[in-house]
Amino acid sequence: TLFHTEFLNWGNYINQKSLSMYSIDSHYVQVLAFNMKKPLLEEARVRKGIAISLNTAKILKNVWLNKGTLAEAPIYPNGWYSPTNQANYTYDAERAGEYLQNAIDSQLTILVNTSVPDQEAIGEEIADALQRIGFVVALDRKEETAYSQALQEGNFDLALCRFRVLDEMDIAEILGSKGSQNYTGYASRDMDAALEAIGTQTEEETIHQAFVNLAQQVVEDLPYFTLFFQRQATLTGLNVRGDLEP
Repeated sequence: TLFHTEFLNWGNYINQKSLSMYSIDSHYVQVLAFNMKKPLLEEARVRKGIAISLNTAKILKNVWLNKGTLAEAPIYPNGWYSPTNQANYTYDAERAGEYLQNAIDSQLTILVNTSVPDQEAIGEEIADALQRIGFVVALDRKEETAYSQALQEGNFDLALCRFRVLDEMDIAEILGSKGSQNYTGYASRDMDAALEAIGTQTEEETIHQAFVNLAQQVVEDLPYFTLFFQRQATLTGLNVRGDLEP
C-alpha cells in the first residue's frame, strides 16, 4: 500500500498504526498571478514591489504550518535539476515602498478559488500585507467554475493559482507565450527560448543550467510570483520497504 494525501488531511491518518507516514514536497505550487494587461501591473517595478512586500515565510507558517518549500519559480524544488532558491524577493517592506511610490492608494482585487480550501486564507494574508503598505485591496471570492472563467477572461488584478507541475511541459503551459495556463498576458521571446532550451539538453549539467536560466528569467520578468510548493503526506503499509524518492 502506498498513497498520498494533502497536508490538510494528515490528521485523518496520524493515529493509524498500520501505516507509516512521510512528508515530501508535492508537485503543487501556489503562485500569485499578475494581470499584465492592467496598466498598473504591466510595470515590472510594481510587480517586484508587491513581491517583496509579501512575507512568504510568514504566509507558509500561518496557513500551512510550514508544510511547504519556498521557491522563486514554479520549478519542483527537490529534483536533481532544480535551481537553488536565491531569495531574490526576500520580504523588505521599506524597499517595497521605494518600488511602489507612485502606486500606493491604488485599488487591487485578488481573485481566489474558494473550492481550494487554503486559497482564501492565503488571499487574506496577501490582502493584509498590501493594505499595510497603502493599497486598497478586496478579495474576489469565486467557486471553481466562475473562478476559471474570470482567469480565462482576465477579469482580475491579482489571482491566486495552484498549479500541478510535473515536468517542463507543465511549466511551458504556465509561462510560455501560448501556454494554456498563462493567464497573465505575459509573452516573452526570451522565456520561450529558455523553455525550449530545457528540452534540447541531454546532459545532467546542461539540463540543470537550463532550469537555472529559466528561473532567472522568471525572477527578472515576474509574470507570476511563486509563493511555495505544498508538502504532502505519503503513507505506506508497514510491509513497504526501501528508499522513498519524490
